[in-house]
Amino acid sequence: MYATAVEFQSKFGVPETVALTNLETIGAVAVDLPTLEQTLMDVTAEIDGYVGARYALPLPSTPSTLRAAACDMARYRLDRNLQREDVRLRYEDWIKFLRDVAAGRASLGLPASDQSPPVAPQGQVGDRPRYFRNSLSGRAQTGGGRY
Repeated sequence: MYATAVEFQSKFGVPETVALTNLETIGAVAVDLPTLEQTLMDVTAEIDGYVGARYALPLPSTPSTLRAAACDMARYRLDRNLQREDVRLRYEDWIKFLRDVAAGRASLGLPASDQSPPVAPQGQVGDRPRYFRNSLSGRAQTGGGRY
């Protein structure tokens, strides 16, 4: 995970963490740790979807940028009943940043992987030639070559 429950609580405070992880439980006084940890794991998977386009996963270390992103993104997911504007805007800003990382317009300060983006296959696929009808001559020709 890019952020821990302790880091989340340090950033937003115990009272807010208790409130966000216990939206269904009125009067809760303790953090619902399984809810917080599951949310942080979900956010990690979401971040990996972007970061993995540019860097080999798992990352050799966790940049502080991703720690902050994970906390803000988890806060947004947990904030579903409160729907605070500032929380939503932070989430959207992180998504824009992560898209820039995936596209190579932003960096995490780590060496980029040697992975190249997948390239769509060209030409013939399979072991048998495909035939098509030449509309001008009416004769069958094999496909897959360059003309």
